[in-house]
Amino acid sequence: MIPALIVLAYLGVVVYIGVFAFRRAHGRKEVEDYFLANRSLGPFVFLMSLFGTNMTAFSILGSSGHAFANGIVTFGLMASPAALVMPLMLFLVGTRVWALGKRHGFITPVQLFRDRWETSHIGTVIFAVQAALLVPYVIIGVMGGGTTLSAVSGGRVPYWLGGALVALVVMSYVFFGGMRGTAWVNTFQTTLFLVFGAVAVLVIGWGMGGFRASVEALAASPQAFLLTRERFSTLDFFSYTFIPLSSIAFPHITIFCLTAERMAHFKRTVVFYPLCLLAIWLPCTFLGVMANRAVEVPEVQGKLEARATLATQAATVFENARLFESATFEGLTGLYRREAILDILDREWSRTVRYDRPLSIALADLDRFKWINDRSGHLVGDRTTRSPGPSDDRCYHRPHARPRPRHRRADRSATQRRRRRRGVRGGAFLHLDPPRRSSRRGVDHWP
Repeated sequence: MIPALIVLAYLGVVVYIGVFAFRRAHGRKEVEDYFLANRSLGPFVFLMSLFGTNMTAFSILGSSGHAFANGIVTFGLMASPAALVMPLMLFLVGTRVWALGKRHGFITPVQLFRDRWETSHIGTVIFAVQAALLVPYVIIGVMGGGTTLSAVSGGRVPYWLGGALVALVVMSYVFFGGMRGTAWVNTFQTTLFLVFGAVAVLVIGWGMGGFRASVEALAASPQAFLLTRERFSTLDFFSYTFIPLSSIAFPHITIFCLTAERMAHFKRTVVFYPLCLLAIWLPCTFLGVMANRAVEVPEVQGKLEARATLATQAATVFENARLFESATFEGLTGLYRREAILDILDREWSRTVRYDRPLSIALADLDRFKWINDRSGHLVGDRTTRSPGPSDDRCYHRPHARPRPRHRRADRSATQRRRRRRGVRGGAFLHLDPPRRSSRRGVDHWP
C-alpha cells in the first residue's frame, strides 16, 4: 500500500503546484494570463511543458507494454519518427503560429483559422474537430492513471476510482491554475519522468547483471526476436513516420506554441526535443523488453504463457492454410488440382440448374510437350508449364461468335487447317512446328 500512498502524495503536490504555487493575475491581461500564461514562458519551462503535454500515458506505460510484446522495434516505430518530425513541425508550423498570435493577439487556434479565412463557420468546424482529437488523448491519460493506481495498490484502489481521481486532479489544476499552472505541472512531471527513468534503467539493469549481460541473455532465449525488426515489414516500419504529423494539430500543442516569450525559445526546443524523447523512450523500451526475463513474476509468466499459446494457435492456423493450399492447387503451375476442379464444376452446375442460367467450360492444352522435355530437359519443361508464353496470346476465341463443339470428323483440307490455326469458330487450335510449343483451347456451352 506504500506505493499507492506515494502516488497519492504525488497527486497532492501536483494539485498544489498547479493551483496555488504560480498563480498570478495581471489586471486587464488576466484573460491572456489564464489561457497563455501572458506569453511569458521561459526556454526551460516552454521546452518541458511542451514536451510533457505531448507525452501521454502511452509514452510511459503503453511504450513499455508495446516493447514487451514487440521488442526494441518500439523505439524505432514511435520515438525515432517523433524525434525527427515533431521538431520539424515546431520549426515550420509552431514558429508561424507564435508570430501570428503575437502580432494579432490570437489566444486559441480557432481564432487564428477563423480570422485567416474570415468566416466564423470554419472556426466552429475546427473547434469540433480539435475537440474530437482531444478525446483519445484525455481517455488515455485517465486509463493510465487508473491502471497505475490499481497496480501499485494491489487492487485496493479500483481501476475506475483511480481513473476518476486522476481526472479530478487534472481538471483541478487546469481549471484553477490555467495555462501557467498547467505549464509548471508539466515541467514538474517531465523532470520526474526524466530522472526516475534514468534511475530505473540503472537500478533494474544492474539487478539483471548489466545492460550487456541482459541483452545477451535475451538473445540466447526463445524471445530473441524481440531484439530484431523481423515482425514488421519495411513499409509498416516507415508508415509510423506519419503519426507525429498529427501532433501539431492537437489544440493543446498549438496553444503551447503561443506561450513562448520569444521566438528564440523554439530554437532550443527544436534542439533538445529529440534528446528528451531519447531520455523518456529509451528507459521505457528497455524496461519493457527486459521484462520478458522476469519469469519469476507471476504476471509476467502468465503473459509469456499466453504468448506461447497464441503462437502455437497461429502456427496451427498457418499450417492448416498451407495444407489446404497444397490440396487445392498444383505446386508447379499454381492451377487447381483435379479434385478442386471437380468440386468447382459441381458447385457451378448446381448454380446453373438452380438459377436456370447457361454454363460455359473452356479447356486448354499444351502440344508437343514431350518433345520439349526430350530436347531441352525437364527444367525447361517445367518453365514452359509455368509460363506457356507468347503462343497462347495468339490463341483466342472471338467473344461475339457463339461457341459450338468442333466436328468429330477430322477434315484434312488446307482450308480447315488454316481456319483452325486462326482460331475461328469451334474453339481455338494452334499448331506450330518445333521447336516452338503450341497450345489448344476448346470452348463448350450449355445449353
